[in-house]
Amino acid sequence: MPSRRAVFRLLAFALVGLPAAVAYVVSGLTRSINFHDEGFPVYAALRILAGDVPYRDFWTIHTPGQWYTLAALFKVFGPSLLAERVWDALVRVLFLFTLYGFASRLSSPRVALAPGLVILVYLGATPFYAYMMFPALLLGALSGLCLLVHAEAPRARWLALGGLCAGMAALYRHDVGFYAAAAGGVVLAARAVTPPAPGAEDAWPARLRRLASLLGPYAAGVVGVVVPAAAALLAVVPRGLLWDQLFVYPSRLAAGLRALPRPPLWLNPLFALEGSEQMKAYLTLVVELWIPFYFPLITYALGAAVALPFLWRAARGHGRETAGWGAMWLTLFGALLFLKAVMRTDAIHLMPTTLMAMVLFTALADRAWKTAGRGPALAVLCVALPLLSISLFWMPAMDWVARAYRGWPPSCSMPLERARCMPLRRDAAAIIELVQALVPPGERIFVGNARHDRTYVTDVLFYFVSGRDSATRYFSLEPGVATTEAVQKEIIQELQRHRVRVIVLYAPPRPFIEPNESGESSGVTLLDDYIRSAYRKGWVSGEYSVWEKR
Repeated sequence: MPSRRAVFRLLAFALVGLPAAVAYVVSGLTRSINFHDEGFPVYAALRILAGDVPYRDFWTIHTPGQWYTLAALFKVFGPSLLAERVWDALVRVLFLFTLYGFASRLSSPRVALAPGLVILVYLGATPFYAYMMFPALLLGALSGLCLLVHAEAPRARWLALGGLCAGMAALYRHDVGFYAAAAGGVVLAARAVTPPAPGAEDAWPARLRRLASLLGPYAAGVVGVVVPAAAALLAVVPRGLLWDQLFVYPSRLAAGLRALPRPPLWLNPLFALEGSEQMKAYLTLVVELWIPFYFPLITYALGAAVALPFLWRAARGHGRETAGWGAMWLTLFGALLFLKAVMRTDAIHLMPTTLMAMVLFTALADRAWKTAGRGPALAVLCVALPLLSISLFWMPAMDWVARAYRGWPPSCSMPLERARCMPLRRDAAAIIELVQALVPPGERIFVGNARHDRTYVTDVLFYFVSGRDSATRYFSLEPGVATTEAVQKEIIQELQRHRVRVIVLYAPPRPFIEPNESGESSGVTLLDDYIRSAYRKGWVSGEYSVWEKR
């Protein structure tokens, strides 16, 4: 029979997890739909259900775990945004409890309630639904938690399970899977080369045996997932396509296509004294960008500073403090996630590293409280916590409540079945109903932008909600790809081959232009010239227009 403690934990999970999941789902009914970032996963899942193979039949830069998961979900419950958002809520709740479990082992269950509450709100305020980063982070955190449990109770199954979770994380985001596996490998190697107790055998043969016993099961878990998945893809997808889409193009993104500027390290406070508007702009910059960017960086620097003396003690056989190994893994994993924020500094790319930093900061603060004395620790917390709470708790909480309230109650009267009870834009809904009337099921369409020499995002959701498939494998028109001559020629050929009669163009009055290479024109206008010569504008609704074949 399960112990009383296990029953209590299960009951606590149900009492907290169920309301959290309900809150995520209910608030999700009123949150706006990101037609690109949410639209891509759900439409990719439909293409997989239709027999398409990622990379070969449609262009993408991510590993396909999320799309196959959604495809299975749609197979059982039918394709809908509601089903996808329920899945997303479940992943977020499991991720929340995983981070709480990590924090409770690094500090105490009561202390861990603080980051748990902040993470609950932070995840609820993050609107990117169907984001493949969430299941990848969940599995990555589970991998680290398994290694922490192994440090407390050394059983090989925890190593294998940790490797398995890291490998599965790579199925959703190959970069996150690599970060989790790398952090785990470094921590296990450090544990192997340090004696388990004072006076224990410390010759290199003993170290190598410990290294094999630790890394062997862990690597087997990683390889047991990654190698079969890679073999399955290589059997049906040319390796050149995989290499280009998973590695070459992402490196170009980091180099400038999607890069965003980072906040300066020093913000002159005298600027805030120039007037009320300057004060507001200064505080907004500090709270919304400076703290979210530099808080993880400072936390990981502190984590590294704590890890060095811990490793020094461990090298002398005094590394029995298992929380030290967990903090070391969290420092490495979070610092690697920070690379994403360095490449593109915005809220959604700061989110993964910020969540890990919250857990680590709690562990470091708890350690300082116990070792450095309550006076110094209290002084630091009195300065740091007010600013951190405004940036990472109160502002996300107010945003979450405001957005949920503004769209309440949800409308479920829309005739578009796949977007039932979802806040779909009225102009998009009107055009979708028009296209459904003009184009019979089975006939393909094309959804593009007002211009294709420069592009930011595409309304991929249109294909999913309308039930009409894309005529091209480039249904996500990415900068540096759809803006090139070769790809535009291929798109034109596919429009001609499928005899596409109807095209939808999205043209906001003020196009969003980022300060990077995606905001620059490629000078290639082949697709735009072809659309305007072969099609005529027939209908307009808000920011959408429908073009028919001449």
